[in-house]
Amino acid sequence: MHARQAVGEGAAGDHLPGDVVRAEQALFAAALAASPAAALAEGPHAGHGDEVQAAAPPRLTPDPPVPSLLARGLAAVVFHVEGGKVMPVYGQAALGVTPKLVHLHVTVDGAGWRWVHASEEPVVIQGLAPGPHTVRLELADAAHRVIDQAVVRFDVPPSPATRP
Repeated sequence: MHARQAVGEGAAGDHLPGDVVRAEQALFAAALAASPAAALAEGPHAGHGDEVQAAAPPRLTPDPPVPSLLARGLAAVVFHVEGGKVMPVYGQAALGVTPKLVHLHVTVDGAGWRWVHASEEPVVIQGLAPGPHTVRLELADAAHRVIDQAVVRFDVPPSPATRP
C-alpha cells in the first residue's frame, strides 16, 4: 500500500498540499461564524469552477476496504463524493454554500451510536474482531440531514494465532 497525501484544487486547478486545504477550511469556518452572509457570498471555492447544479444532490460512492489491512483487524474505507465538498462546517448558514458542504455519519455493525467523519481521508476503523462487519456511511448536509447513504460489508479474516 502506498501513502496518499491529501490534495485540493487551487484557483488555477493546481494541486495544493493537505495543510493548505485544511487552512483554507479553517479560515472559511471562521469567516462563516463571524459573518455568515459574507462567507456564503464568497464561499471557500468562489470562482474555482466548482458550481453544482441545484438539481443534482451530492452522491456517495465507497470502495471496499483495503484487503491487506483487514487481516490486521483494520478497515480503511476510501470513499468519493460527487457534487459536494467534505468539510467540518455545520449549521443553517452553511446550507447555501456551493458546492454543498457535507460530512459522513458512520455506524459500525448497527451500533446504537455513530460518529461524524468530516474529512476526505478514508474512514479508518481499528480493533475489528474476525468475522463479518457492516459499515453504514450516511452522507449528510451541514444541518445533518442525510442526502445519500451506502453500506459496506466485509469480513475480517482470522489472525494466524486464532486459526484452527
